Amino acid sequence: MVAQPEGEIGGRFKFTGALGAGQPQISGAVALTDFTALLPDYAIRVRDGVLVLAGVPGRLVMRGALTSGDGRLVLDGRIDLDAEVPAQLTITGNDFRVANTPTLSLTVTPDLRLSLRDNRWRLLGSVAIPRARIDAEKLEGGVSTSPDVVVIDDPQAGDPARPWRAQVRVELGDDVQLKGFGFDGTLGGGLTVRQEQGGQATATGQITVDGTYRAYGQNLQIDEGRLRYVNSALGDPTIDVRAERTVRGETVALKVRGTLGDAVTEVVAAPGRTEQQSLQLLVSGRAGDDGGDGALGAAVAALSAAGGDALAGRLGKAFGLDEVGVSSDTAIEGEAFTVGKYLTPRLYVAYGVGLLTRGEVFTVRYLLTERIDIEASSGETQRAAINYSIER
Repeated sequence: MVAQPEGEIGGRFKFTGALGAGQPQISGAVALTDFTALLPDYAIRVRDGVLVLAGVPGRLVMRGALTSGDGRLVLDGRIDLDAEVPAQLTITGNDFRVANTPTLSLTVTPDLRLSLRDNRWRLLGSVAIPRARIDAEKLEGGVSTSPDVVVIDDPQAGDPARPWRAQVRVELGDDVQLKGFGFDGTLGGGLTVRQEQGGQATATGQITVDGTYRAYGQNLQIDEGRLRYVNSALGDPTIDVRAERTVRGETVALKVRGTLGDAVTEVVAAPGRTEQQSLQLLVSGRAGDDGGDGALGAAVAALSAAGGDALAGRLGKAFGLDEVGVSSDTAIEGEAFTVGKYLTPRLYVAYGVGLLTRGEVFTVRYLLTERIDIEASSGETQRAAINYSIER
């Protein structure tokens, strides 16, 4: 969507020749100058736009430029139906801002070549991203359609007359920051992205990650982080991430390996510690060697295994808690390790920490009658509900 476009246009074109008697000759020029416009969806204003179309013997030439932020794009193209490459366009620039919203701020330096050859469009070149701020969770979200809305799709267009293929190298600079899904840090490296008409975009290369990763309710420092692509779909890289926490001179690490759809998480024990003690150190900052603390560490380690809830229930009774266990919690959209207690016969409070997914949730429930209670939760989302129970 383009809003408030402004500019001046003028010039003259002259066509000579007869229809059906070879290519017509084009002469003259048309120019758009002082162009400016607002792109509300991307929260940017482009300015100082210039576009010139000129006819020369046997060729139509295009020159243009556009400014956004502190950077500028330059366009250079031609159309020549008698040549081996009848059409081509180059797009170059430096530090051109393409988005500046709270969820996405992006600056690019392109060097792209679009050409038509053998009746096929080709896009080649590279795009450097020197700066970016990405809130991945907000980008993933959207406004869902109301159930009573019926969408009638436009008729599907047929295949374009000329097929296309693209191969673009994407390089990440030193100031590319990503936040979301437990990760808060920077990205680096580069990918070669390929796609053909009707096919899926694939990539080859490696992206490095650095920063913190939130798991078990803790912010862990990423020691090593890589997303590898070997002719892989853009949404399915191979993950190799090691994040760690150091407490009182002891370091315990968490490894995440696999693909986005099938990642495996492993706790790397601290020297001289068992995996259970290391997991407790990771979660609570303590690693008891015996007694209750040791039992607590063992219980937490067992929560993701079969029978973990039964063990947690026995542990909860030993510590005077009314609830200790693993359950699915919509407030953090995943499984949570939850502890809870009745402070009075009517007032219940609980605290949950996501297991292998980021998030914490605090819940308060107040019993109005034997069958009605009010419940409020605060976590990644806030919610309130009135619950009514029926005995059968």
